[in-house]
Amino acid sequence: MIILRLAREDARVLSHHSGSGSPTHSDEGLFIDRSELFVGEGRSQTIRVSWRFDASTVNLMDWIGLFDESEPASTKFIDYKLVGSASGSTLLWNLTTVHLEMSSGPNFVFRYYDGLTGFTRARSATVYASTVPRVRITDIVCTGLPSTHRPLRVTLAAGSSNLASLTSASGSWKHLHAKDNK
Repeated sequence: MIILRLAREDARVLSHHSGSGSPTHSDEGLFIDRSELFVGEGRSQTIRVSWRFDASTVNLMDWIGLFDESEPASTKFIDYKLVGSASGSTLLWNLTTVHLEMSSGPNFVFRYYDGLTGFTRARSATVYASTVPRVRITDIVCTGLPSTHRPLRVTLAAGSSNLASLTSASGSWKHLHAKDNK
């Protein structure tokens, strides 16, 4: 049996869309494959941004921008990518701590713009991105495992960032969070 003890104030349900991020054939709009991500120091997280529009309505100057959720101005993007005249496709967008530092908060959106008119064609769902993991594990205890499985190893990770890889002969890791060690 393995017991993970979560700190009460940080035990939140993490939302993550498990789909491919690709729209179905009947959907038009801008789509993302994740709604929440953790970006560790010196690391990046990739979010899949997909779009689909009628081919007669797109043009060579269309673009997608990454924005602070509360930013209404199209000129105040954090990052952008030209999509050309593709009526539908998928971009892999790497988010880093630099992107997070350019924002006033943890909530981001992607917006698809018509490059000729400046009209916002679509807006993605909100993405919550943070450098602080939202789940904090304070203790791990393994019981009932045969002694042949010693030492035990556990790797703590958030997204694609490994936070720690720990080994224990007893199968117990206590006070994992620094604040709890004081």
